Amino acid sequence: MNFKKTSQIFLLILLISSNIISQTRKTIELSENWTFKKGENKNAEKVNFNDKNWQKVTVPHDWAIYGSFDKEIDKQVMAITQNGEKEATEKTGRTGSLPHVGTAWYRNKFNISETDINKKIILLFEGAMSEPQVFLNGKKIGEWAYGYSYFYFNISKDLIAGENTLAVKLTNKENASRWYPGAGLYRKVSLIIKEKESINQWGTFITTPFVSKNEAKVHIKTKVSNESGVLITTIFDANGNEVNQLKSDIHFNNEFDQNIKV
Repeated sequence: MNFKKTSQIFLLILLISSNIISQTRKTIELSENWTFKKGENKNAEKVNFNDKNWQKVTVPHDWAIYGSFDKEIDKQVMAITQNGEKEATEKTGRTGSLPHVGTAWYRNKFNISETDINKKIILLFEGAMSEPQVFLNGKKIGEWAYGYSYFYFNISKDLIAGENTLAVKLTNKENASRWYPGAGLYRKVSLIIKEKESINQWGTFITTPFVSKNEAKVHIKTKVSNESGVLITTIFDANGNEVNQLKSDIHFNNEFDQNIKV
C-alpha cells in the first residue's frame, strides 16, 4: 500500500471486556425545559426549589445579548500609556456595552430510565460563562474556573432512576474581560450515556510519528475505565478494507499504548 492510500485511513476502536461484546453509546442534548433567573437566588440548587416564575429558555442561551446597551457597563477613564497618552480619557465599548456582569442560575429536570441508571453517564458542557458551579439533585458535583472551554463530570453515582434536577450557577465578574465574553450556558449541554466498560471521554490520542513513501506507523494511546479486558484496534482504508489490526491487554493505569504499521 502506498502513502497516498494510507493518508485516507481512519480508525475504528472497539473495547472488548469479559462481559461485553460491543459498545453502545447515546447522546442526549439538554436543550429544552430550562428555567433561568438572574441574581443570587438562595437555595436555587435544591430539588424542591420553586422556579415556577423563572423565565423559560432553551440552551444554548446568552442572557446578555437581550441588552440593553449601556456604555456605563464597560466605561473606563484611563490613559493608555503604550499609546503615548498622558491624560486620562473616557474609554468604552470593549465588551460591547452589553450587561454581561453578574450572577445567574439555570435549572433543568431530566429523566434517567431504569435501563440506563447502571451505565456510565457523563454530563458535558461545551461552554458556560463563567465560573460555573454545578449541582445535581441538590448536591454540588463540581465547578470549572473558566468560561471558554469544554468540561464534563461523571455523574453516574449521583443520578437516580426517574426525575433528576440539574442546577447551574454562573458568575461574570467586573473587569474580567477585554472583549464581550458572553453570559450563560452559551453552548450545548449534553448527557453521554455509555457502558461502564468503555473508552474514557476524550480518551484517545492518535499520531503518526513515522511516515515514508511505502509505510507509516500509527501511534494510539487509549484510556479506558475498566480494569481488565482487551482492546482491538482495526485500521481500514477509505473503501472499508481492513489494513491492519492489533489486540492489546489492559496494563498499568488502564491505558493502552499501541503502534500499528500500515
